[in-house]
Amino acid sequence: MELKQILERLTELKSEIGDLGKLPKEVLQKINYKFRLDWNYYSNRMEGGTLTREETRSVMVGNITVDGKPIKDVMEMNGHDEVVREILRMGKGEVRISEKRIKEIHKAILKETDDAGKNKQIGKWKTAPNEIINYKGEKISFTAPADVADEMHELLNKTNAQLDAYFAGKKEAQHPLIIAADFHLGFVTIHPFFDGNGRTARILMNLILIACGYPPIIITDNSKQAYYQYLADIQAYGGDKELMYFHMVGLEHRSLMLLLKAAKGEDIEEEDDLDKRLEMLKRISETDAENIVRLHKKDININSFVSSVINALAHAIYDQFIKLEPLFADNYIETRVDQTGVKQKPPIAIGNTIMNVFAEPTSKNRKEFRLTMSHLQYKKAGLKAFDVYWELVLKFEDSKYIITYEGSNDKNLIGKLYHQALSKTDIKQIAKNYFKYVLDKIEYNLENLNNDR
Repeated sequence: MELKQILERLTELKSEIGDLGKLPKEVLQKINYKFRLDWNYYSNRMEGGTLTREETRSVMVGNITVDGKPIKDVMEMNGHDEVVREILRMGKGEVRISEKRIKEIHKAILKETDDAGKNKQIGKWKTAPNEIINYKGEKISFTAPADVADEMHELLNKTNAQLDAYFAGKKEAQHPLIIAADFHLGFVTIHPFFDGNGRTARILMNLILIACGYPPIIITDNSKQAYYQYLADIQAYGGDKELMYFHMVGLEHRSLMLLLKAAKGEDIEEEDDLDKRLEMLKRISETDAENIVRLHKKDININSFVSSVINALAHAIYDQFIKLEPLFADNYIETRVDQTGVKQKPPIAIGNTIMNVFAEPTSKNRKEFRLTMSHLQYKKAGLKAFDVYWELVLKFEDSKYIITYEGSNDKNLIGKLYHQALSKTDIKQIAKNYFKYVLDKIEYNLENLNNDR
């Protein structure tokens, strides 16, 4: 079968998938995860990355400590995954390849080492010649550093002109697979960076395919030897580019068939994928035992919880309250569990007060605890005396408690599991926030009073 006919078959297969309609969100998530995992794992493995498939999954869910593996490999996998996720998120749409985009990708996927000289070259065209030894044991040299900028400029102009023609629907436009494969071949023949050229080339090749509505090409262990051989034959021996095209067509056909299976609701998991995913999640849990849920709301001992969490916090806040008390004519502290509470003037035994409120029968199915500090009638304001209120709320959820307070935001909102006490830093920060909040309010009101005169 001729190349033209095979490319037409790819187009028909893409149309067949399109005729099935928009993929449900869960199907799209599943297929994107599959492509993302394979792309990350195999592309980094081709460049000497040491992470296993399971360790790749682990990095993809945010675990950036993999026992026994170089931190550089882990960080480069994490960077590669960020780029892949962004490309999959962008999806189909008109695109152009720029020098800036290429260098940003290189910066994302290559991480710093102990070699300061190499670190300076990340995201920049090479400054020294580079070469590889091919499958025949012969040396292949790439474009000289002095010529890289011009040759990359020429490659980008050619590729972007082809993309423009395709997106404009011109009759003479090349098939996206040919555009992507030619760009990839041109890029690795120039080898513009000191390292990371293969990964960068495969990312950009797939960026072109995805922008044109095709799924990414994944070069697996079974297909990489042929891939390297076709590249070497073209680069060093004037080999036929059509052989490379046929190889890429086969890989793209595999990705399209995977997408078609997913669109039809068929299972796309590999035989042992599910068990391996479960084992990986178990290992992550074991390495982060402190953050495993041990208690639920119904299980907590209220006396222990009040003693270990609430009392220490309340005492720290009360110490600040006493400092502020002389500035106001009246001061109150209100402690409340749901609808049960008490409002008192100082001095009070704050710990005993809180324990008594929690001991009330109506507080057994507690949903929240509130601590309200009321400072009434600022003395120095005379006839225009003002009040300042500050409130802390501790919400009891099924497996955790959450603390919010006046002036707080998502950054300093605190959430803990029931077996976790507040740290000294947490307590100090909340008490400091209360003290600062009241002082800020006083200064704000005084400034407004002065402006009104």
